[in-house]
Amino acid sequence: MHVTRRLAAVSCLVPLVLCGCDTRGGVEDVGPTAPGTSTTTPATTTSAPSAVPALVWAPCGEAECATLTVPRDYDDPGAGTFDLAVARRRAENPALRMGVLVFSPGGPGLPGTPGLITGSDRFSVDLRARFDVVSWDPRGVNQEAAVDCVDDPDYFRGLDPTPEAPQEGARLARRARDFIAGCVERSGDLLPYVSTAASARDIDLLRAGLGEEQISYLGVSYGAALGAVYATLFPQRVRAMVLDGGYDPSADPEALTAQGAAARERVLQAILEGCAADRFCYFHNSGDSSAAFDRLMALLDATPMPVAPFLPDVDQGEAWRAVLFALPDEGKWTRLTMALHEAEAGVALELLLLSEESVFYGVPDADAAVAIGCLDWAGREGARAAGSLGGALAEVASRLGTTAAGYLCERWPVPPADLPPVTESEAGPILVTAVTGDVIIAFESSRELADALPSGVFLTVEGYRHGAYQPGSRE
Repeated sequence: MHVTRRLAAVSCLVPLVLCGCDTRGGVEDVGPTAPGTSTTTPATTTSAPSAVPALVWAPCGEAECATLTVPRDYDDPGAGTFDLAVARRRAENPALRMGVLVFSPGGPGLPGTPGLITGSDRFSVDLRARFDVVSWDPRGVNQEAAVDCVDDPDYFRGLDPTPEAPQEGARLARRARDFIAGCVERSGDLLPYVSTAASARDIDLLRAGLGEEQISYLGVSYGAALGAVYATLFPQRVRAMVLDGGYDPSADPEALTAQGAAARERVLQAILEGCAADRFCYFHNSGDSSAAFDRLMALLDATPMPVAPFLPDVDQGEAWRAVLFALPDEGKWTRLTMALHEAEAGVALELLLLSEESVFYGVPDADAAVAIGCLDWAGREGARAAGSLGGALAEVASRLGTTAAGYLCERWPVPPADLPPVTESEAGPILVTAVTGDVIIAFESSRELADALPSGVFLTVEGYRHGAYQPGSRE
């Protein structure tokens, strides 16, 4: 079962859930675990270390900051510790304060403190009034515990995303091996300790350091997956939780990747069909926009297009990066069709600008993202990773279905970490939200996360975006 609401409903429901109101009269419960979904005995609350020192706060920007000390290895107390950065913005109306809201912006590979330090308006007036909003820089991302593999943030740029020829595949594999060698050389002693399960236990140390018996939690994308693991390990510590545009991290990564690729393909096809039906669309091409797109991509694959001296040529990879940047935002679709039209005429500057612009929109750190993602992939040590994953993606998404993840994870030098099957018991209310046209985390992936949480509530939002919660939206 699910319920569809307009986007404004999410802005109302998130405060309702986090403020502890009863949402179940207006939104249907998702019911028991779906047939075929694995279940486990409900987890009992894992205890934090007996002596967790209170956090010491100091002003920083628009917030106050502290340092949280966490064990490097929760199973080996003698293995040392990490210091993680924490930021907090206190409730703006102390008389209405209801507790702590821990926020994760996603990733893996995104820090949480910058958004609070710079005075983010990401949260509604109601949440800011009632909660101390707290975030942190997770292990793998935090400066002291940051995974470092290569100096170049565009290390994989310029590689052919469709390696048809053997030499193209060999180049991609060689670049993956060199990347992994850099990870081992620079961060080898850190790689075994950046799992999602370890980060979930860090959240509970953060709760204890804040002096709270329970926390409310808002997680977006990977932050939602991380929150689901926290609810599995520490259900009694969850007062209320919103998991926005997330996925079940204990699910098969190959299936999740295929769902995301299919979602991107659907949205791209919707853009091209809409353009074909509109003779005023820049990329109309006499009503055959889809064929024109395929011809342009093949052209760029065979012959990258020069733009200007000292700027990179636009090849198929650059074009795809531009497309992937524009897909989640309907406001960029017209710009994308104009860029495609100009590239048809031999001018690829706008495609390059779209591709370049993508790096300014909160892109996770690639080193940390790979290290965390590969560590969490329990089945990656099988033989399926690179070959079958590529074939499966091509079947569901012939244009945008390629990925380099298999090349990296099948060679990852650290054994997979244990990740508990997601479930929950005795937690406070959990709201799972998903946008029908999400191309970052597929709608189906979020629905499966809701199915794994027997007492959760699932909310469908119509539209094209990543993450449903938009304070102040009137859409």
